[in-house]
Amino acid sequence: MAELEPPTESHETALAPRELPGPPVARGGSLLGAARGMLRDPIAFILQATREHGPLVRIPLGPRTLTVIAHPDDLQQVLQQGFGTYERGRVVDVMRLVMGNALPMSDGEVWRRKRRIMQPAFNRSRLKHLVHKMAAVTARYVERFDEGEQLDASDLMMRLTRDVIVETMFSGELGEDTAELDKALADLEHYVARYAFVPFLVPLWLPTPDNRTLRAALATLHELIDGLVAARRASGERHEDLLDALLDARDEESGEPMPADEIRDELITIFFAGHETTANALTWTTYLLSTHPEELARVRDEVDRVLGDRAPTAADVEQLGYTTAVLRESMRLYPPGWVFGRVAARDDVLRGHQIRKGDLLAIVPLVTHRMAEHWPEPERFDPERFVGDRGGHRDFTYVPFGCGPHMCIGTHFATMEAVVVLAMIARRGQLVVERPHEVRMKSTVTLHVDGGLPVRFEGRDGGAQ
Repeated sequence: MAELEPPTESHETALAPRELPGPPVARGGSLLGAARGMLRDPIAFILQATREHGPLVRIPLGPRTLTVIAHPDDLQQVLQQGFGTYERGRVVDVMRLVMGNALPMSDGEVWRRKRRIMQPAFNRSRLKHLVHKMAAVTARYVERFDEGEQLDASDLMMRLTRDVIVETMFSGELGEDTAELDKALADLEHYVARYAFVPFLVPLWLPTPDNRTLRAALATLHELIDGLVAARRASGERHEDLLDALLDARDEESGEPMPADEIRDELITIFFAGHETTANALTWTTYLLSTHPEELARVRDEVDRVLGDRAPTAADVEQLGYTTAVLRESMRLYPPGWVFGRVAARDDVLRGHQIRKGDLLAIVPLVTHRMAEHWPEPERFDPERFVGDRGGHRDFTYVPFGCGPHMCIGTHFATMEAVVVLAMIARRGQLVVERPHEVRMKSTVTLHVDGGLPVRFEGRDGGAQ
């Protein structure tokens, strides 16, 4: 990685932003700049660009440019100190087609109002009552494992976390037939992954095959969600799940509930983004534990000591410190949200380089988390980095859920869920990766294992438990 320049904040810079040089520019290689390379393999292209130019680099995409930022000082300025200078804006236009104007898509006063209304639904005191549902869903999967059974861990974790969302959000009212839901979510993921790095938004009214598929998937989800919400309201029943929490939510200033279309947008966002990020974190952790037997043994020892043969509770999750450290180290090496975007609302300066109003920014935790300046031996899997007091990393060197005011509202939910799943699988046995040397990263909406992760189940002591 190129040598880093000393941090230079904009208010300390004597020159106006427009008088300063811009970030170094990655080589494009064609009239379309780097668009072809970014569409083919954005992970490889961005990693190569940052190796050559450092953690602040511009990537030409035809008529537009994308500014990659990964240095912790720049992340702090963009995500915290420059709150209001950098917005989600049009960089999330493709995602907004799916999520509407949900919390992760909002800015300014709209975001503040939504965050204020939704925060109580995701408080730790409320979420701890959902751990038994997470454990019950996980048990249904884990107890069915047969000795020597071959599985795709990616598919397994997607189905498991989908069912956790169904149970914790709707208390199972969706039923067991999720084929329509699965197809709609897969179609939406395909669309977003395909167009995320296209430098212009394809109008939805164009009758392209992709647009027709997108509209059909959205219609399926809208009908499904609207029906579930209407049925819950009509029944008057309470389940103390996430749907109840959103229906109960009130703006503390106005006393108004969330409008129906906003509730639908938030529920779709939880479905679409919530289960996939956790599933990918679990898939990558499965890979790492399979290839690091000493760390797996420590997880098992901790699980045996804390849980015994009981189902985990919220209090138990707090005691599974090493298992949590394993998860955090996995998300350092393979952050599910490996990239997310912002747009500059006004001119600014990042460490002596000009950022112009309207510039599109790609914040890349995948690069931040592998900077040797902040993470000794960054490619090595070492959960000890997150054990005890070292587990915080609030200094913008570790941002798997974002950071600053816009930090993901579902961070605690996702962490609890993943720790429960890891603990219950480790207690029963191990998912052994069949061909670890073939594992590669792939960018879709999140960071996937390319081609899935074939595994074989082995029970404790070589037999099913």
